Amino acid sequence: MPPTYADIDSLRGIRVLSRGQQIHSGFRSVALDPDSNYTLALFGPEGSLNSIIYDLARHEWKGQLSDDQGDIRDVEWYNRGPVTAGSNGSISVWSPQGRISFKFQAHGAPIVAVQLHPAGDLLMSAAVDGEWAIHDLSAGKTVAKYPGAEGVGMGHSSSMKGNGVVFRCSDIHPDGHVYVVGCEDGTIHVYDVLTGNLKGTLGPLSGAVRSIHCSQNGYWVAETRTEDSKIRVWDLRKSTVAFELEGSSVGGKVRWDHRGQYLALGGDKGVDVFAYQKKEKTFVKVTEEPLEKTGVHCFDWGKDGKVIACGGLANGDICVLGIKA
Repeated sequence: MPPTYADIDSLRGIRVLSRGQQIHSGFRSVALDPDSNYTLALFGPEGSLNSIIYDLARHEWKGQLSDDQGDIRDVEWYNRGPVTAGSNGSISVWSPQGRISFKFQAHGAPIVAVQLHPAGDLLMSAAVDGEWAIHDLSAGKTVAKYPGAEGVGMGHSSSMKGNGVVFRCSDIHPDGHVYVVGCEDGTIHVYDVLTGNLKGTLGPLSGAVRSIHCSQNGYWVAETRTEDSKIRVWDLRKSTVAFELEGSSVGGKVRWDHRGQYLALGGDKGVDVFAYQKKEKTFVKVTEEPLEKTGVHCFDWGKDGKVIACGGLANGDICVLGIKA
């Protein structure tokens, strides 16, 4: 790892570094802008509140985004401008000045997640009705759209479409060729981005898949479920669960850091942090107790694995967890 990156021993000292003004407890999605050195946060709310851009270093509002999209289900950054995805199936792409550059009706059902493709100008989106799509943000149009496919075991392909698949969450693999989607029936669908074909499924296991995130190492996919507080780390090479980590929050959200060594679980009991020990080939929990025990419903890792920005706290705070310099 780079010498500036957090090591496991220092991560054991993670704590609340700063806390901003009380804004709203309804934030459910957040993304940090890499072009701002991960200091600008975009928070997406449920309910009537606007999305906000927030300066984590100064704990100041930088702007709010008003648009008719219903609940904001997920957020991203593109060319220093926000991207917001709504429960009405629309996606709005904003300029850095806070104006809508273009807006399109991506889906006919609520969007569950969006991710910027590693190629840079492509955006992935998935909707609750089992449809997923690829959008060219440089051209402002949808370039591919695929209905959901029934699950089959990994190693088998399928061209069957539809049949009541319900998507809950999604993520794009770091190589850009694989799209993973967590489903209501407890399966994880693995799609080929180039062809749109279902390459196979992981599971099913008990409970709907609540959250999913691909590690930058390219091998592991972490997920959580609605029925327990575990993080399950799947090994895509073997199509098996390689690790089960016991967290504090049932049905929480899981996020890898930017190098794929650390995992955080956030939910109604707070934030747990885990680290992978390469020598022992196992994970260890570095937080003795969850941080922000009243609940954290959206969060994202900052630069060098040293910071976690948190929203959706019960008291409406924006909170920064991290390692004291």
